[in-house]
Amino acid sequence: MDEQNHQSMDRRALLARGGAVAAGAVGVTVAGVATAAPALAVGLGYTPINPYRSYDSRVDPDGKIARGEGMVLQVITDVNNAPKVPTTAQAVTFNLTITQTEGTGFLGVVPAGTTNLSVSNINWVVSGLDLANGGTTKIAGDSVSGPGSVLVYCDGNPGARTHFIVDVTGYFAP
Repeated sequence: MDEQNHQSMDRRALLARGGAVAAGAVGVTVAGVATAAPALAVGLGYTPINPYRSYDSRVDPDGKIARGEGMVLQVITDVNNAPKVPTTAQAVTFNLTITQTEGTGFLGVVPAGTTNLSVSNINWVVSGLDLANGGTTKIAGDSVSGPGSVLVYCDGNPGARTHFIVDVTGYFAP
């Protein structure tokens, strides 16, 4: 049996024994031994929820985000500012959709207040694309950005612009 199939079987065996394998939360070695979870998941439980729309730039005709721009969003509320995630949440899972892309670029989603903008959650290589990708990020809770805030930023080649949509799918909380 090759190593990749062995890992898949070990993950299934861990699940069958009542273990949990979540993307980015638990690693499994070839021997089937769970590795330490990253700091994001330590002491936190994950709660999946019915997805809700937290932000949609298409409601504003000039709402496209462009290269070099960033936008702070409160993702614990929906587009109508109704609370959807408890304020104790420390991270959210989300679906990020881009539409009506221009040029070549990418969007990153990080906790508000982050200065290291080296994350790319979704990339586009030509104009006119509609793409989606899931992700997980810690959320900020400071007095400047407000509770449950993330920064969505755009980078890429000159002329990179896109509309984007954020749908929240779950959260991590103590």
